[in-house]
Amino acid sequence: MELRDKVVVVTGGGNGIGRALARRFAAEGARGVVVADVEEPAAGAVAAEIGGLAVPTDVAVDDDVAALVAAAEDAFGPVDLFCSNAGIALGTGPETPDDD
Repeated sequence: MELRDKVVVVTGGGNGIGRALARRFAAEGARGVVVADVEEPAAGAVAAEIGGLAVPTDVAVDDDVAALVAAAEDAFGPVDLFCSNAGIALGTGPETPDDD
């Protein structure tokens, strides 16, 4: 996908792979990069670095995700790419019970 002039949302964008994705999307010429993360300071730092928008978001909360999309659209227009990167690694395997 050509990213030039596209609007991109990256969840989990404050650290690790999400931060790298946000940086790359900005470097590729995205018109707007929205950095979403539960860690607001981390999202803010990445957004400031790349000229994007930070939106504190817990992707496990439906209302947060709806607010994220609304903030992205208000700032930049329709979202072209929604990169659902957020997640938490527990250091367990597929045999781990769902409750864990």
